[in-house]
Amino acid sequence: MATNTGFDAEKFAQFQQFHQQFPQFLKQVTQQPNNFQKFLPPKTVNNDATAAAVSKSSTKKSSKKGKKPKTKILKPSNPFTSFAAKEPPETKEEINILVIGETGVGKSTWINGIANYMNFNTFDEALNAKKPVCLIPMNFNLYVGEKYEKVAVNKKSTIGERDKNEAESSNGQSCTQEPKVYQYITDRFIFNLIDTPGIGDTRGVEADIENMKMVLKCLSNWNKIHGICILLKPNVPRLTLSLRYCIEELLVNLHKNSIPNISVVFTNSCNTLYRPGDTMTVLKKLLDDVKDLNQNEIKLTGSNTFCIDNEAVRLLYAHQKGAEFEKDHIKNFSKSWKHTVNETYRLFEYISGLSPHFANETKATTHVRGTLTELSTILAEMNDQILQNKKGCENQTRQLEGFKSKLAEKQKQNSYEAECIENTPLSYPVTVCCGPNCIETVRIQNSDKQETFHKRICCSQCPLTNVARNQIGEPNLRQCTAFESNAFCQSCGCSWQTHMHIWYSQKRTTSKFLTNTNAEEINHLNLQINAKSKYIAKNGKKLNI
Repeated sequence: MATNTGFDAEKFAQFQQFHQQFPQFLKQVTQQPNNFQKFLPPKTVNNDATAAAVSKSSTKKSSKKGKKPKTKILKPSNPFTSFAAKEPPETKEEINILVIGETGVGKSTWINGIANYMNFNTFDEALNAKKPVCLIPMNFNLYVGEKYEKVAVNKKSTIGERDKNEAESSNGQSCTQEPKVYQYITDRFIFNLIDTPGIGDTRGVEADIENMKMVLKCLSNWNKIHGICILLKPNVPRLTLSLRYCIEELLVNLHKNSIPNISVVFTNSCNTLYRPGDTMTVLKKLLDDVKDLNQNEIKLTGSNTFCIDNEAVRLLYAHQKGAEFEKDHIKNFSKSWKHTVNETYRLFEYISGLSPHFANETKATTHVRGTLTELSTILAEMNDQILQNKKGCENQTRQLEGFKSKLAEKQKQNSYEAECIENTPLSYPVTVCCGPNCIETVRIQNSDKQETFHKRICCSQCPLTNVARNQIGEPNLRQCTAFESNAFCQSCGCSWQTHMHIWYSQKRTTSKFLTNTNAEEINHLNLQINAKSKYIAKNGKKLNI
């Protein structure tokens, strides 16, 4: 019986033959490099002009020495290609990034820039493109050439119709009027950049407060927030009050678990050599104040700090309008473009690797969050109704003030000053003379009647209490001490029969009186004022105004 040793003599003979022929085969292949090319991986195309020049130069040198150029696999110039995938997942992960910054810091320019950074490999490629990408309308002026010729750039959105949320930048007004989401879709991720209204809105402090409310409301609408980017200029010696308020308000309202998701992006950093400038000092001081306030510590490191410059985007749009630039300028902007592309990619890569902040952590437990979600619709409707009532009250208040002002004006037009007699009641009688030489008459305004003014007081505090009031020549008045035995007054010389008792003092004065002109219009204004006042009192009480 033959024993099976597992040895195959035929296969062993084939191996010996291949071993003897392999050196000759290897020599043949190395002498024909073009045949060997099919064993190499495909060469990656690089649009970087510098890399292409280096590759071409090395080829020439190799040819001079008679050596075949070595195959060099070039890395892609656009790092965003790292987000590509041979087999994209069916459900892409969404990365939500909140963007906050002061008006004029360059949020809108950066958002436009990202679309171009992803779309073009190099700045040269973007310049040669027929139509650069624009998500947010931009309006600015550039001055080029030796004569500083003005180039007015009014770039419209290239994606769909212009959104009413966006206002072209003019007079320092914030471009973004309300929070809006811009999506950047790659094979692996969908980056949602939540663009917020600029802090320091030229419409005033009240607009800043409303904008911050919108930001916090927008933040609560997302289940997860992966990154919170605060955009700042790099070389600001002091923070404005509005910026300081908004940053403090944001950090106070955020849950402490969101602190690791905060990043700082310095724009226009070309002038500071792509490094933070004086802003870093005042920012750290502000963050220390926030730490003392709510114990939330934000550490700024190289990992969560980014320096970009998006001026190349403005040059790109101006170039499309026909503006010409010197080669040195284009070269500098090309470097700025490349640096910003790398920094933006680093930011996206950093944020995509963070654990997301769950927005419901800032509210309460999961059960309470569900209840609040149901109540939010009702509260929103109530809030809208309250706002409508408040606007109604404000409108009625403005009308009320207008009516009051108009009434005062009418009353002023219809008023005049005239002499009158002011009578003041007394607790005792006074003896006065009613003789023709001791009295004067004053016309009662707005009537045909006359009022008597007693010029002379004959007994300032008569002790008689049995004398009838306002009766001339009352018999009991004869006993008054003002009269002599001959029945004539010691003070005025008139007979006692021309005297009487009064229980008031008199004073001549001037006062304002109204004519009957426009009386109907004045009455109508009074009715309007009463109606407006009742409406405001009724609805203002509900609104706690």
